[in-house]
Amino acid sequence: MLHGRSSISSNGREFHFLPVTTTNPSNRREVELRHASARSYLARSMHRHKKKNDVIPGAVITSGKVVDQHTKMLLHYCTQSFWPGFEVGSAAFHIPSFARDYNALMSQGPALVHALLWSAADISRPVAEIPEQTLYAILSVTGPEVSLDDGEGIVRRAFDPPLKELAWIHVYGRRLHIDAHATALMRIVDLKGGIHNLKSSEFQASFNYMDLTRATQKLIRPHLPVSKLYGKVKETHDRRQFFGYAPDLASWSCAEESSEQIDRLVAGGLSTALQEVVYDMRIWVTVIEGYHCGTLKSLDTSLLTAHRDLIQQRLLATLPDEEAIIGEDMDAVPSINDLIQTALLIFSIGVIFPITYAPPYHRLARRLKSQLEQHVDHASSDLLTWLGMLGVLCCEQVGNGLRGWFIHFLGTMERKRPSAGDWFTTKEESLEPFLWSSVSCDVAAEATWREVQDGSRGWESTAWSGILGTICA
Repeated sequence: MLHGRSSISSNGREFHFLPVTTTNPSNRREVELRHASARSYLARSMHRHKKKNDVIPGAVITSGKVVDQHTKMLLHYCTQSFWPGFEVGSAAFHIPSFARDYNALMSQGPALVHALLWSAADISRPVAEIPEQTLYAILSVTGPEVSLDDGEGIVRRAFDPPLKELAWIHVYGRRLHIDAHATALMRIVDLKGGIHNLKSSEFQASFNYMDLTRATQKLIRPHLPVSKLYGKVKETHDRRQFFGYAPDLASWSCAEESSEQIDRLVAGGLSTALQEVVYDMRIWVTVIEGYHCGTLKSLDTSLLTAHRDLIQQRLLATLPDEEAIIGEDMDAVPSINDLIQTALLIFSIGVIFPITYAPPYHRLARRLKSQLEQHVDHASSDLLTWLGMLGVLCCEQVGNGLRGWFIHFLGTMERKRPSAGDWFTTKEESLEPFLWSSVSCDVAAEATWREVQDGSRGWESTAWSGILGTICA
């Protein structure tokens, strides 16, 4: 048994180490005596400090088994704010048993404290006084601890873009945030006057990133406005200057933000908001492919991240606030805006803001299938080929069973053409004029197109044999 003692750290904080019992006491009487000793020591320590001051500055009441300084710091916060019952003076002899159990749990690590910090602050102080450290603690527990083999990740890199791990998006975008924590966090931010009222710009950026990844996973509009931290980034957020990389991409100047095919979409009613997103994405593809080829000389990954996030913010701003709107219930014929929005979302989560969380891929594949079934008579063959190819890659990325449907759809489009198109012709005429990344998509797409053509030739052979059989009969 460790006897009660205290020590003073270099920063002036005093740590009180409580006696702890062995795991296998010899008898019940020994257990009771040791518990009584711990309660007595706690009471004397607290009473002694209460005489000096109503608050115990810098004192940490912890078990002798705790050696992790981070845990001690968190436990101190808990004893001072979340569990004010520890400061009970003469009533310390009546500390309930679950208080000791709680202390034992705290000794095993900081997770429990993190999960309860926001409750502690809300109990002890008004919302306006909740420190940003508490908000950041909530942010740290928004992601669930689940197995990586739960079936909600991608199964194949049909989309294989450059910078797919930029700003750890492959980690933060893999798991859905816990709604209870994320909602509570954004609620507190709102009650504090909004994200712009937070003192730390680093906190603002972290909250924006969490909000953006969560909105992408759920296919909803981000809740928080863009932080003022992006103010300087916006000065170079100009696609006409390749988002600040024009000097490095001088040889890529032939890249255009629009095309004849996109102009037709605009004439057909494509909204200005979606036009801007298409233009941004087309130029951003040039930037990330320039990075892939080693063309970017003045490389700043934080700046690349900021530009990417602003493009994603612009796309998600075209979505409604509620995810139910982005469902598969498509009773009315979808507009050209619905169709293009779905395509941009697929391209975004695959190439621009590449998350590895499978559910949005599945939802978008179902949504695109439903839209194509109702829009097939209202769109050009080139547009339908582009949409069908995105559908195949989206399904292949996560092993969705609708891949076969999209292959058949592309085969139908191919058979309607006056002559079969080889891969390079198809890419040049039907894919690149809309939105495409050769580096990210060509490997899987070319294999898909060979499969489509093989299927089309098989259909022609079967159909011709049937015709001959009918004639001979």
